[in-house]
Amino acid sequence: MLEFRPPWNLYDWYIDLYQGFNNLYAFAIEHQDQILSVRYEDLILETDKTLGGIFDYLCLEYPSMKPAPGSIAGISQLGDKKGLEKYSDTIGRASLDQWISVMHNPIRRSWACRYLDFIGSERLLKIGYDLADLDRSLSSVPISLKDAHI
Repeated sequence: MLEFRPPWNLYDWYIDLYQGFNNLYAFAIEHQDQILSVRYEDLILETDKTLGGIFDYLCLEYPSMKPAPGSIAGISQLGDKKGLEKYSDTIGRASLDQWISVMHNPIRRSWACRYLDFIGSERLLKIGYDLADLDRSLSSVPISLKDAHI
């Protein structure tokens, strides 16, 4: 059975991906003493520690009803209940590798490599990522033309 998938047209997201990143990065650097950056990976893999850091930053007491590692459900009274319900099956360790499913395509992989080059090693380090590690992760994904839609 054929499955329709919309085209992978990143030009529609140019402002978000390029200008948006530049603007967010510049803001973060300019106001680094006034903001707290949180990596999604840290929130998932070190939930308790990351949430504790967020609460400390906000000068709030961390709730006694702490979530299980890899889950943010324990603090749902503080956030978007509809969002937690909608995305509850996608927030967790499995979500960390979801990007792999779209990087089998050689065209997408090529774009991802160029995008990482655009961000650059220095800026990646400042936001908590290592370019060499990301390149290794990207290179480890087997290339397939099975779903070669762009």
